[in-house]
This record gives sequence, C-alpha cells and structure tokens, in this order.
Amino acid sequence: QSMSASLSLVTLPPVGGTLSATEGMSRSPRLGALCKTDEDFSELAFLEFAVALYQWAHEARGRHDRHALSAFFSAAALETFMAGSAELKSVSDVRVGQVRTLSVYADERWASVELELRGVQTEQLGETTLEVFRTESWRFRRRAEVRLSLIHI
Repeated sequence: QSMSASLSLVTLPPVGGTLSATEGMSRSPRLGALCKTDEDFSELAFLEFAVALYQWAHEARGRHDRHALSAFFSAAALETFMAGSAELKSVSDVRVGQVRTLSVYADERWASVELELRGVQTEQLGETTLEVFRTESWRFRRRAEVRLSLIHI
C-alpha cells in the first residue's frame, strides 16, 4: 500500500478490533487545530466514534431505520444517504479500511471536520448478496460549546 506524504491516512482494524495510539497513529496537524478551541479534544476518540457511527449507520440503512439515523443526520443528508436503498434488505459486515481528513474548521462558535471513509460491506438485495466497496465523505459539525465527555467504567 502506498500513501502520499500530503495525506492524513489512518489504517483501521476490522470491526471489533481496537485502535491504539501505539499503532503508528500520530496527531494529524489538521485535527490538532481543534485543540485550540477544545483542549479536551481527543483525535483517537473522535476517529473511533466516526468509524463506529459509519458502521452503525450503514447497518441502520439496511434496516431502513430512518428514525434512528435522524438523530445523527440532517434531513438533506439523510435523504442522500438513503437514496437508492429501497430494494436493500440488509447491510452487514461493515469494515472501514481507511479514514482521511479532508478539512477542519474551528472557531469560537463552530467546529467541523470532514472525513473520507473507505470500506467494504455486505449488502443483501433480494436474493443477491454483494460485497460493496464504498468511499464516502462525511462532515461532522458541532457548536463550539459542546464538549465530548469520556466516561471510564
């Protein structure tokens, strides 16, 4: 696998695996900009959340669970995400292979990160089962005063 030095690429483990800071992941200079407005921002926690949400959302898309998805998607994003899924019976085995930071914006009012996620998933369309490779761009946005709290049990 070749990577350009100008890209922020992170190779992630298969579903159920864990991502640790010791696996060659260093703080992306782009995501580091968020620390200026949120000193508690954790790149590792954010990327784990983004990957988990991606996996969960595609499985919910396979169940046509618009209600659950509406908690995380704007109305327009939900329509785009669900487009073409009328014949879809299920989505399973969602595996993310790469995450790339496309853009970061942070000021005193808003924080926004756009990621490109590449992965493979199993889609059931009627009696046909397909392995589908997807590359998607997801934008995460929150008000600056909203902070992530990590609870350790």
